[in-house]
Amino acid sequence: MTGQTTPDDITAAVLASFGRCPGERLGTVMRSLTAHLHAFVKDVGLTEEEWRAAIEVLTATGHITSGKRQEWILWSDALGVSMLVDALANRVPAGGAQDAGSAGDGAGLGRGGGYIYRVGPDDWPDHGCR
Repeated sequence: MTGQTTPDDITAAVLASFGRCPGERLGTVMRSLTAHLHAFVKDVGLTEEEWRAAIEVLTATGHITSGKRQEWILWSDALGVSMLVDALANRVPAGGAQDAGSAGDGAGLGRGGGYIYRVGPDDWPDHGCR
C-alpha cells in the first residue's frame, strides 16, 4: 500500500458522503450524478487548466443570472437536458397514441399541444462540434 489517495478513493469517499442525505431520492440522484461526473473526468482526462476554465464559465453564468435572467436554464437547454427531462416525463406507452395534450412545458415540445417535431441529430445545437 502506497498511502497515496487514488482517483477511485476520491470517488468512493464522495459517494459515501451522500449516505447522509435527508431523503433517499436525493441520495440516489447525487450518487448517480457524482459517479457519472467522476467517470467523465477520468474518461476525458480532464486537466487542471480545463477544469479552471469550466469553473470560470460556471462562475460567470452565476454572475449574470438574476431573478429575471435565468442563464442556468439556457445551459439546460443547450445541453438538451430540459428536453430530455420533458421527454422522460411525457412518454407515450408502447403502442399508445400520442395524446395531443400530454406534452409538458419543456423547451421545444410545445405547451399542451403535443410534440411539435421529432428530435433528431439535426435538431441539436452543434456547439461548433459538427
